[in-house]
Amino acid sequence: MDTNTNIAAWMIAGGLKSTEAARDRNLAHLRALKASQSASPGLVSRLTAAVAAIRPTATPAEPACCPA
Repeated sequence: MDTNTNIAAWMIAGGLKSTEAARDRNLAHLRALKASQSASPGLVSRLTAAVAAIRPTATPAEPACCPA
């Protein structure tokens, strides 16, 4: 039985304490499956790649022609 009255303390403690072996096996399987999957690129990296694909290339500055 979980005696935490605060929801944050309950979540930090691990949530529901299961006594069922089948639920524990399923949870262990889901954790192992999540750990084995490769991380997909995030939203920011996908947007950066999309913008970089349509962005014109930068022209290099020629210091010989600049008065500064």
